[in-house]
Amino acid sequence: MNTLAGLQISSGQLFENSIAAQLHPLGEIKYYQKKTGLPAKGYVVWGGVQFQNYSSITVYNQLRYGLGGFMKYSNFDVQTSLKKYSLQDATVGVTLEAALQFVFASFGFDLGLHYYWDKNPYGVLSVGVLF
Repeated sequence: MNTLAGLQISSGQLFENSIAAQLHPLGEIKYYQKKTGLPAKGYVVWGGVQFQNYSSITVYNQLRYGLGGFMKYSNFDVQTSLKKYSLQDATVGVTLEAALQFVFASFGFDLGLHYYWDKNPYGVLSVGVLF
């Protein structure tokens, strides 16, 4: 399981574009440290565009779903006892997303399910704060 700590900025209603920086990719760093026994560092940057659709459930709840494309770039510095490596990877893929949004006075919560298709397809559960 990979843990994400970072920031995502999104905008738009029907057509959403977003960029997210995985500032501290815990899963990848732990993987490289376990394999080499030495420290590792790096980052992952995402960018994507998605077509969104919204369906009202109640005055305070709505369902959001969408389809779009994304690009992902990663850069890690890993060392072994013999050599240092600089590892970069760039991928493009397709994402499917569905979320339930709960709106309160001036803020809300977004609970989402995402499915990403790139070199290795995977699912993600997300929690967001809307303001």
